[in-house]
Amino acid sequence: MRFRQLLFFTLLVAFFATGGIFSPDNDEEPPTKPPVTCSKARTPDQALNIFKEVYSDRNLDCYRELLSPDYIFVNLDGNYTNYDHEIAISEKMFNGLAGRDGVIISDISVVQVDPTDTWEDTVPSDPDFGGFPDSKYQAYDIEIRFTISGQNLVYLVKGPVVYYVTNEGSDSDPDYKLLGMRDQTAVP
Repeated sequence: MRFRQLLFFTLLVAFFATGGIFSPDNDEEPPTKPPVTCSKARTPDQALNIFKEVYSDRNLDCYRELLSPDYIFVNLDGNYTNYDHEIAISEKMFNGLAGRDGVIISDISVVQVDPTDTWEDTVPSDPDFGGFPDSKYQAYDIEIRFTISGQNLVYLVKGPVVYYVTNEGSDSDPDYKLLGMRDQTAVP
């Protein structure tokens, strides 16, 4: 009997000395997210295919990677937004955060991004993108639907857009980025 009591007492001390059920899980670091692997666009067409994928998937990390740091968006009024502004807007849309007027985007569907021309070299006289000697442009017909959270409402962006790309890699290892967009989706 004494042996059992001694054995029980020894096991009890050992259990509490190791922390028992109250100990943290070996003081391990919390699991980290695996690094995001973004596709590299080897051609201008691949850049637009990647755009469709990352925009629909609301993948902010890969969208950041796809845009050139020189990115500009030219709206119908001729006003510009730059890379930082585009990322700030996308961060709200992709993460379900309230934007202008408290609107929250719950889903983005890229329905159509179809070329209407072929890729052409950007002419030096282009007022917005002429200073980028390795850039190309092509017109596309697009349809993107932005579903508004909590409402039976979809913002529809449909019509022509001219996309500009630039090779930020080399000839032997191309890496095409979106340099910009010129919105032409409505007649002013």
